[in-house]
Amino acid sequence: MSEQLHIPRTKRVFINLPMLLRVLGWLLMIEAAFMLVPTLTCAIYQEPDVKAFLITTAITLATGIGMTFGIRTYNTSMGKREGFLLTSLVWVVFSFFGMIPYILCSNPLTITDAFFETMSGFTTTGATVYLNVEELSHGINMWRCLTQWLGGMGIIL
Repeated sequence: MSEQLHIPRTKRVFINLPMLLRVLGWLLMIEAAFMLVPTLTCAIYQEPDVKAFLITTAITLATGIGMTFGIRTYNTSMGKREGFLLTSLVWVVFSFFGMIPYILCSNPLTITDAFFETMSGFTTTGATVYLNVEELSHGINMWRCLTQWLGGMGIIL
């Protein structure tokens, strides 16, 4: 007689993706609000990079609004899994949207360099691809400083 091996079923654990995306949408709207600071800086100094920041702010804000108000959530709980995933996603998604001004500015970077510059700021690494930051517009320098400041605040919080 052969005995059957009984393997106990484990409870499946799902990630609350709708809630995760809604929170990410809120955070993108906050990033868009911070993008207004270098936009204002460019406007004060009458720099052509103001257009790059206006476009980037509009794209980031529209995406954040779409993710926040376009996704229905029935379960509003967030566990440890969602928290860890949200932290990782914020760095990647913030860097994706934060690199757009570097690509559209008057002194453009390649996609790779722009992503590196932004990720370096949000992770507070401090590395840069620019040889001389004094040659950059005031708005781009303000955005570089803000990414590092926001990254530092994120680590503290």
